Amino acid sequence: MDIASGAIEVSVLVKAFSFEKALLEEHFNENYMESEKFPKATFKGKIKNISEVKLTVDGTYPITLAGTLTMHGVSREITNAGTIKVKDGIMLANADFIVKPEDYNIEIPGMVKDKIAKEIAVKVAANLQPYIN
Repeated sequence: MDIASGAIEVSVLVKAFSFEKALLEEHFNENYMESEKFPKATFKGKIKNISEVKLTVDGTYPITLAGTLTMHGVSREITNAGTIKVKDGIMLANADFIVKPEDYNIEIPGMVKDKIAKEIAVKVAANLQPYIN
């Protein structure tokens, strides 16, 4: 994260997602997300209201993220609310958002279509490291 501009970049290995059931994890990686072909999901964007976050004062600050989420080879513009919690100089970011598999060309086979959520709730919790030139 660039603390001056609010620019932020996040990259996650798709295979890092974990599930309670190993079989679901296998199907997720092989059949739905095709993680060999598309190994990462990325977000590149900006914290629109970075000037309102006091990075040297402990507290929880509401933020608005706007940028490009790329997953399964598809990039889409998103805007989402979140928070940054500052504690002893450490920044913890949290955001919850909804992903629709169809928006990212993720095909769910017909026989399991009714067992997979049409909208997937994604919860992000990240330790942010400032980028200083």
